[in-house]
Amino acid sequence: MKKLNKILSVLCVIAFAAGMLPVFAARVFAADYQTGDVITMGSYPQTHVTDEDLIAELEAAADETEWQPMGYTASADDEYAFFKDVETESGRYRAIRFTRYNNSSSQPRYGYNVNTVYWFSFEPIEWTVLDPESGLLIANRVLDTQPICNTVYNTQYSDPDNLYYLNNYAHGSIRSWLNGLFLNSAFSEDETDILILREQDNSLSGMNEAYLAFEFENTSDLVFLLSYFEAGEDEYFPDDSSRIRYGSDYARALGLENYSNQVSESDPEPDFWFLRSPGSGYKVQGYISPSGTLSAGVDSMSFDVGICPAVYVDLDAYDLLKASGDPVQSPYDGLSFSYESRILSVSGEGTVPSNDNPETAPFADYAGECKVVIINDGVSNISQNAFSGMDGVDMLILNGAVSLDENAFSSNEELAVVICAGQTHFEETSLPEDVKIYEPESAPHTGTLGSGCAVYPYSFSDGTLYIKGSAQMTIYELLDIMAVMCEYYDDVRFVHFDSYTSVDVPFYVYDTSQGTYVTAENNTINGVSFSVKISGEYDWESISFNEFCSLAGENELGMFRLVSDTTTGEQVQENTFQIFFENVQSFMKKVLKWIVGLLNKMFNILSKMKA
Repeated sequence: MKKLNKILSVLCVIAFAAGMLPVFAARVFAADYQTGDVITMGSYPQTHVTDEDLIAELEAAADETEWQPMGYTASADDEYAFFKDVETESGRYRAIRFTRYNNSSSQPRYGYNVNTVYWFSFEPIEWTVLDPESGLLIANRVLDTQPICNTVYNTQYSDPDNLYYLNNYAHGSIRSWLNGLFLNSAFSEDETDILILREQDNSLSGMNEAYLAFEFENTSDLVFLLSYFEAGEDEYFPDDSSRIRYGSDYARALGLENYSNQVSESDPEPDFWFLRSPGSGYKVQGYISPSGTLSAGVDSMSFDVGICPAVYVDLDAYDLLKASGDPVQSPYDGLSFSYESRILSVSGEGTVPSNDNPETAPFADYAGECKVVIINDGVSNISQNAFSGMDGVDMLILNGAVSLDENAFSSNEELAVVICAGQTHFEETSLPEDVKIYEPESAPHTGTLGSGCAVYPYSFSDGTLYIKGSAQMTIYELLDIMAVMCEYYDDVRFVHFDSYTSVDVPFYVYDTSQGTYVTAENNTINGVSFSVKISGEYDWESISFNEFCSLAGENELGMFRLVSDTTTGEQVQENTFQIFFENVQSFMKKVLKWIVGLLNKMFNILSKMKA
């Protein structure tokens, strides 16, 4: 019997090892990637199909397939380029036709004319590894040609309100195209699952002042264009020749032009390709020249400059996918993450899984700066250590019915405030100690809260938010609560705090032209301005509520005036607070807490040594 048990044990070990071998092999292989390595992932139409028999087969297969717009214009009434995809036993193909030219100087020169159908074969996309640690890849070919922006208002702007210049990548049509039609055409669902959503840095710090006027906010996309700085990084591109890219037949059919005398598709010249960074004019874009040099000055609305997409990929998951041929199930399937203004929002359905490796989580890039986590309705459960690594988070907002596992947020030691919008279940160790919880009176929590957690019910009535109890909040906590409630409950017109006042508090705007305070528009908190004195400056100025909260969070305020009217609105009372003093108090509390914790650890160590 013992002998049989030994044999069974050996067989189990062998079976386990055989099952895990592809995983271990993939892990080792992923660690061996180097900058400059080439991998294949996804596919895209590239080579022009000229075989007449194959074209006849494709036309027959596509006979009942509808033409789809390419989206070159903002108006559906003005569409002029169309495509249809078909898949046969011989492969996947795309047909295109257009009723007018994108580039009338190059398209007919290469043999692509209006009102004619052309076919192209989908072929694997080759990518160069730029950064093996982050998984940053760049396509090895110019795959398409698109303008940065396909709309124009008042010659300079892409929107009717004149907010965004034509070279503003963050609000340009190219972003939606890359993460819409291109993404869906190029990648399978399994391949899309291993793409990593990361924030792209669009700062122009260090650039000439002429460029700074066109700087725009950071973006977060699965597919994107490289920036000046990424394209100029020596570790990614050791010389100009490493940036040289050649366009596909497909891109050339749509207007890509290199301005050489070469018109042979079989022996093309290198091509231009766009960067996401702006140039020094309102419709000027950064680009890479055919010789591989980093340049600026090309028209942002041009169709003759190519698109060379970039992505972040989980290379471990890529190796597993290639090794097994089976889908790689992401623990975050069914969830989406968005980040803006230091706020991380989680949407979708299902469970936020345990976060075993903070560096590979969907929110890794902004973990160090995020202050607020919002869990939207539909997310049913938060696993233990789901947001480990997000050490600066101090507020959690639960917008639906959700359950928090043991130690779901216990490692987020800075977490101080939790706001609930529905039924919530807590375990005793779900949250750090001494957390303040604000929950609706209609849906109190279930479960046991840990030591020092205090609950303050809130309710709505006639546009007024009532917060019950006698919480001794700092001015920062008060501002946080106000900011969150106003942003996520649009019908709030007044806020009533039991611990501060016994009346409803309307808000006012300081009108500098009249030299007095006037009632805020619609008497609502949304969009209200505050009278603020910036540190080191003497004049009061009016800023929006969001700007006010942002400055307060960054400790860039000197003083501010919060104006309330206890009667009819005619008698205005000013309250001035010194933000810096509150921040010092908060800082000293943290220092003292750290010192006490350190002394406790030393005491425990000494006690063990003595024993």
